[in-house]
Amino acid sequence: MFLEVTSVVDHGGDTAPALAFLEHVLTPETAPTVAFARGSCNPVAQMGDTRVFERFTADQLDILQWESLEEDIARCAPYRIPPDHGELLRRLRVAKDAARRP
Repeated sequence: MFLEVTSVVDHGGDTAPALAFLEHVLTPETAPTVAFARGSCNPVAQMGDTRVFERFTADQLDILQWESLEEDIARCAPYRIPPDHGELLRRLRVAKDAARRP
């Protein structure tokens, strides 16, 4: 299971357009559309808001396996950022090279 939290990082630029976009996708009217954007079907954090949750159909909730979602998440390991990207790249290359060998 993959959970994503969308955010805007301010590197000194104009974040207004990005923040306006986030405001839009977080609205009760838009959140269900985001959950079922082309090629995906993912629960969204805003489902904790009754106004958002009520916009999901019974079929959509079934597709999301809503009844077992909490149990499924409990079995997931939290994502960890690799502490050493150089070591990660080395290991990926070793695995790739090993996969090429007959």
